[in-house]
Amino acid sequence: MVDGRKIEGTVSKTIQKDETNQIQTALVKENIVVINTIKGDTVSRITDMTRQYKRNVLADKTDDQTLTWGSVINTRPNGVVVTKTITETTPLLFEASCKHIVSGIASFENSKGRKWSIDYGDGSCDDIAILTVNGKSKEITIH
Repeated sequence: MVDGRKIEGTVSKTIQKDETNQIQTALVKENIVVINTIKGDTVSRITDMTRQYKRNVLADKTDDQTLTWGSVINTRPNGVVVTKTITETTPLLFEASCKHIVSGIASFENSKGRKWSIDYGDGSCDDIAILTVNGKSKEITIH
């Protein structure tokens, strides 16, 4: 119990190491419920994600990369369910030298039928992504 919030559930992380190629793969599974005992509402999160850490030159952390794919299902206090999906064919690529995601696509859908996606680009170290909602796209800045 923290600040009137009770946390229940499970989190597991299974790590596989490929020392030859300096790649560490983490399989992350979460099934968590947070109960706000003061307000009486709950939120939940179910995660099935894969994160692949590539160290490249061991002495140089600026060339590290993280690939992420999988799904996250969040249920908000108002009951709206939001699902985020990142496919293995278009994983999110975080470049340490850029300090943000440089490529990949995250797709979202909520239980009210709203769909949107964020395309982080082609790998260029810029702070630009494309947000698409209802077939309309616009350029946004990544913070």
